[in-house]
Order: sequence, then C-alpha cells, then structure tokens
Amino acid sequence: MFILATGTITQPARTAEYMGAKFRVLAELKASGLVRISFRSAAQPKFVAILEADSGGDAEGQLKRLQFVEHSLIELKCQELIPLQGCSAGLSAPPAPWLMRSRPVAQTLHRTGSGSQI
Repeated sequence: MFILATGTITQPARTAEYMGAKFRVLAELKASGLVRISFRSAAQPKFVAILEADSGGDAEGQLKRLQFVEHSLIELKCQELIPLQGCSAGLSAPPAPWLMRSRPVAQTLHRTGSGSQI
C-alpha cells in the first residue's frame, strides 16, 4: 500500500545535531523501498514523503528509526493512499498524491508543546 507521510519540525534549533544520522537512516529507508520519494518545503520546516509498505503500522515503525522522530523533534502524520480506479494501472512509480483520496492510518506519533508549528 502507498502511504502519505507529512511532518512538521517542531524544534528546528535542535535538528543540527541529528542531521547526519537523519540522512543515513533516510538513505537506508529509501534503499529498503519504504520511502519512494520525499520532499522538503522550501519555505517552512515541513516535509512530505510517499511510502510503500505492507501496512501503516509497518511504515510508522520504520519511520521511528529517524532521529527527528525518535527525539520528538517532528510532528509526523501518516495516511493510507487509495488509488483512484483506472489511474494507477501499470505505474512503476507511486501515483501523484493529488490523484488520490486518502484516509487516516494513525494518529500523530509525536506532538511536543503548545508552540508546535503547523
């Protein structure tokens, strides 16, 4: 199944010390096939990724390996993506998220303080 993962960095000042580990784990998650494609917002401390996993729980468990998640520096949300009929046949890459409807897979993994940016 495809999963849309979105995240907001809630403590940007603390991310520098984990940056190297983040890139290493993200590369491992890409190599394993979990992360199909990922993006960072140019204007805000946010990211979006398309994941492929057997279940939402499996995807969330693997994302917990990311240092930003492990150290509660990010508010992460995951939603299962359901392909629209007739739009996904024969695709070798994940369908574009705007061509799909979504439903929640899980609640926010980490939420810190009332100062979280959304």
